[in-house]
Amino acid sequence: MKDLIRQVLRETIQSKYRRLSPELNTVIMKKITSLFKNFKVDYKDPKKTYGNIDVEFCLNGKKVVNFIGGDEPGWDDYDTPEGTKIDPYGRVTFDKKIVNQLTSTFNIRKSLALHLLTEFFEDNYLNTISQKYGIQFNDLDDGQEYDYKNGLCQSEMVKSVPNYNREQMLDYIESSGRGRRYWEEMDDEELQNSFEQIWVIINFRE
Repeated sequence: MKDLIRQVLRETIQSKYRRLSPELNTVIMKKITSLFKNFKVDYKDPKKTYGNIDVEFCLNGKKVVNFIGGDEPGWDDYDTPEGTKIDPYGRVTFDKKIVNQLTSTFNIRKSLALHLLTEFFEDNYLNTISQKYGIQFNDLDDGQEYDYKNGLCQSEMVKSVPNYNREQMLDYIESSGRGRRYWEEMDDEELQNSFEQIWVIINFRE
């Protein structure tokens, strides 16, 4: 049934643009496979992502693909009790350079390139992500294009985080204008995770 749905979706997309021959489809999928072989996958600890499922794909330390998902309400959902589980959701974004490489090389539209990239992602990574995090993610909507602008992956950013003790971390957070009392109530692991996030924000994003 899953393969049948994919076939219908692909035919619908192709009917609007350029219909792929089986031979061209095979060539494109081989290209996508080759691209992904060069990516390093970072399965982030939900404790460091505020409970979100966050998986980064990196090329030479730069983010090129990102999966975000979960099975809990968003932080701004005040109507749902804390700890309530919802239907798993997930989305994947692909760097603009990857999409452009496929569209220009094979003369296909962006929507078809994103569909094929998402199909490859589902086949090769979605089950692994589901198993690692204990959440069953099923078919995704076609991924989105995003210009990551050679931005560093989180795993690269945190390499510069200094090895501060608890008091030094609290001093740093306070010096950033974020107060102190709230952070003092955290245990060591929570404080370390929060400190790393704040360090990255200050040094790479502000």
